[in-house]
Amino acid sequence: MSLHRELGSALIEALVIGSVSFLIIVAALSASIRIAVSGAELQEAARAGAVHAARHGDVDSARQVAAALFPGIGISALRIDDRIVVVATVLVDLPHPQGWAQAALVGRAEMPLAPFRSDRG
Repeated sequence: MSLHRELGSALIEALVIGSVSFLIIVAALSASIRIAVSGAELQEAARAGAVHAARHGDVDSARQVAAALFPGIGISALRIDDRIVVVATVLVDLPHPQGWAQAALVGRAEMPLAPFRSDRG
């Protein structure tokens, strides 16, 4: 009877450890996917803003285009000599063993000013 009791408690212990490990792996996988998707969206927003501003020569339009693609991001756009630089940032909440943690993600794009800029949209 003692042997059965020890085997039963070992089985329960293995199940508990396995389920906790599974939850940790799922949380890490979820965080990785969230970082990858948000990073790609930020990069695309920064690129679209930089392309639009390079075509039109208007740095403010870069902010508007990037914000339209990814609402809630922080955007800085600069004209440096003959280039437009757009940096998009966002804070994302990620699961952490002690609750939730925030990570800052950054997307950056740089484009040369178009030689024949257009005033049309």
